[in-house]
Amino acid sequence: MKCKITIHVFTLFLLLFHSSFLFAKDKTCVDWPKVMTQSDLDQMPKNPSILIQPFVDFTKQGGDDWLVLGLRDYLSDILRAGKNIRVPPIATETKDFTITGKFQHISGNLRVFVSILNGKNGELLKQLEITFSYPGNRDFFVKLSQAATEIIKIAGAKPDTNAIARIRDATASTRAYEAYSKGRQLLENFQPEKSEAASIWFNEAKKIDYRSPLGYTGMINLYTFLGLYHKQRQEPFALYFQKAEEEISQMKKVGIKIDFNKIESKLINDSTQKITDSCVE
Repeated sequence: MKCKITIHVFTLFLLLFHSSFLFAKDKTCVDWPKVMTQSDLDQMPKNPSILIQPFVDFTKQGGDDWLVLGLRDYLSDILRAGKNIRVPPIATETKDFTITGKFQHISGNLRVFVSILNGKNGELLKQLEITFSYPGNRDFFVKLSQAATEIIKIAGAKPDTNAIARIRDATASTRAYEAYSKGRQLLENFQPEKSEAASIWFNEAKKIDYRSPLGYTGMINLYTFLGLYHKQRQEPFALYFQKAEEEISQMKKVGIKIDFNKIESKLINDSTQKITDSCVE
């Protein structure tokens, strides 16, 4: 499966590399989770705004715990794909819509219930029910992307079918996506001590589906974060960026086409610089 994919590295990766605030001599740290969250928000439109809550696991079968955040993150990625919907990573602001959900894993089927609520008064606008065989079924991606498309329409935005297809078709393996999602959940703590565990999961995703961009982009994100982290601390960092470039080379070798034109490169704004105030002096 050859796939053209946009490299969605964290939007600050290129920005912070050129930003003076990272290397201020009177700071010994950057509050990375806050910086990354604010950067995501700065890249999004003002409205419509949709907050997606973690999903509730009703059956609590062993090995299903990753779906609590995995389902949320998958829907969030699709909603953000067209760059015309604001999907804050956490409840940091007033929202127009709230998405809540739960899932049941019974007899080899996954039933997912998605509720679309008015973000102002909590009124239920619509409830979706999705059922498919799980694991090992491509319907996981197809049906969830269809549900996300319906949410986009309810929010009054236009679905970007090409962008949605890129996310939907990134892999046909639920096992590969599970491994990627577990690595992503570790990485998005932005704590260097969790990087080794994250890399194990990203490399597992590559082993399961070596022609999917997921594991490679996970490693690119990881190496670039570590490079920036060590550069800010005035420690050796170049090797991490070299490793990120090696991941890109691997993607090319297996036929994954990369659209570098979509990589964000706008200048960091003053409000993001203020986030470092909580760092240790």
